[in-house]
Amino acid sequence: MERLCAGGDDSGHLRSDPLGVQIHRSPSDAPGGTAGDDRKEGDTMGELISVPKNEVHRGRRAGRKNPVPTRQDLEMIERTRQARDLLSSKWKVDLLYLLARGVHRYSRLYDNLRGASKKMLTDSLRGLERDGFVERTVYAEVPVRVEYTLTALGWSATELLTALADWADEHHADVEQARLRYRNASLVATHRPADFAADAA
Repeated sequence: MERLCAGGDDSGHLRSDPLGVQIHRSPSDAPGGTAGDDRKEGDTMGELISVPKNEVHRGRRAGRKNPVPTRQDLEMIERTRQARDLLSSKWKVDLLYLLARGVHRYSRLYDNLRGASKKMLTDSLRGLERDGFVERTVYAEVPVRVEYTLTALGWSATELLTALADWADEHHADVEQARLRYRNASLVATHRPADFAADAA
């Protein structure tokens, strides 16, 4: 998938550029760490996720008896919720992509935002402007022309959305297969409600 970046040309076309988003970190980067090292108690969520291709290690860490999230974990959860809430409106994601593609006029945005009312469009644009993702410019013309453009913050948010879209494209089949397995197991496992009750206990 193309990276939506501020380096697009004036025609609105966007140049291709890999995102380069990396989640894994080499264990050797940790102080005194080498590949295969077991991390100490108190691993943060980022350290737990960063253990590359070591499901046994990760499962052992995540499966400790009565595991307790660290303060860093709770802070990460809160930051993630806050970031998610910034784009929780249905149309904000659409608008960021449209603006990145080069659609700037209010009327053009409305034409391409199928299913949204003008009020929903206006509210979403105001929210994006308030949070610093979008800049609004009014031109003293007759009739008045209003255009919206992404700020640097808006471009960085669009890069995150592109990374999420890439993940969805890569793992969509995995999710569908998991759902199929779950559905098939549910048909034959008459004791599953008891299992859920045990999980909740």
